[in-house]
Amino acid sequence: MLQPSCLLVTLLPFTKKSLFNTQMAPTLPFRIPSSASTSSKCGISVQVGRRLSSCTVAAGVVTATARAAAKERQHNYLDSSNKFLRQALVVPASKPGLDPSTNRFHQPIVYHPNYSFKSWPAKHTFPMSKFYHTAQALLQRQPHLPRPLVRSADNFYTPLDTDSIPEAWISQPSGPIDAQFLSSFLNSNLTREEQRVIGFRELCSSDELISRTLLEVAGTVLTSNLA
Repeated sequence: MLQPSCLLVTLLPFTKKSLFNTQMAPTLPFRIPSSASTSSKCGISVQVGRRLSSCTVAAGVVTATARAAAKERQHNYLDSSNKFLRQALVVPASKPGLDPSTNRFHQPIVYHPNYSFKSWPAKHTFPMSKFYHTAQALLQRQPHLPRPLVRSADNFYTPLDTDSIPEAWISQPSGPIDAQFLSSFLNSNLTREEQRVIGFRELCSSDELISRTLLEVAGTVLTSNLA
């Protein structure tokens, strides 16, 4: 039987250094052990972790900035009540994959179909379709293998839906992202400079990009929980 580990292809576009407070990072329901490693090959980042323990996510105290952001909340993303955090010992997945204790073929794999989307410019410098193509490659038989590595798409773990993701995972004070900046991103109200720093410019206003950004955060949490 394979040891519980997990693989996730992920990209986090919240890269504005002045708004990312590492001291405010959330106490997630896992810890990253010293054995965890990160590698990169062919432009795809792969994070591998092993045997992560669980603990409780601290919601923290709502600051004046967070209250101001809540007042202008217009989007339908994230769960501001953080309902999931009150559920003990629940894997943060909208759909479970193949049970790692009985899976003899591969480690748990986290994937969501909306990691990629068709409206993304085909010639953009960031190849958004790589997530879809990676999943398809895992599901197809390769010439040097007797069968596909993943036998069915049902074997993938699927992260929480965007409206079920706890806001406390992302927004300060318990999360790493400034609440006002997060609100602007989710409501497609970023300034040109903020869009430029993220790297996707006017595409930052795309509902598909906003959704897949949140799904990646949820996928990262799920991956670490499974590892």
